[in-house]
Amino acid sequence: MNDYINVRIDLSPCTSDTTDLLAAYLADIGYESFLPDETGLTAYIPSGQFSQAEVESVLADFPIPIKANVSHSLEEGRDWNEEWEKNYFRPILIEGKCAIHSSFHKDIPPADYDIVIDPKMAFGTVIMRQRQ
Repeated sequence: MNDYINVRIDLSPCTSDTTDLLAAYLADIGYESFLPDETGLTAYIPSGQFSQAEVESVLADFPIPIKANVSHSLEEGRDWNEEWEKNYFRPILIEGKCAIHSSFHKDIPPADYDIVIDPKMAFGTVIMRQRQ
């Protein structure tokens, strides 16, 4: 698994325009994913590509007047798809008639239709069974 550097940039003022533009500039220097919020932006770059000087250069040349507070930390590599599977895909029960879940979910209530979706990198694999 690859390690990443988590770069947190708090902005003032912080708008969707400033976070979108900042993400675009950071993408140009190798950042791979972004999480904007109401106070700034968190950006992720492979640890071997991180340069504090490049971040400072992007901020110094930023075309919108802003104040920025930058911090960073190491995110140890892990299987991010597995993390998503464990933490974000929850079983769904529709009026007791249809259960939608993955094969790793346990204690699924009985339903007329049992739809199993194993989420993977794209859309997952679907198995649908009608309970007898």
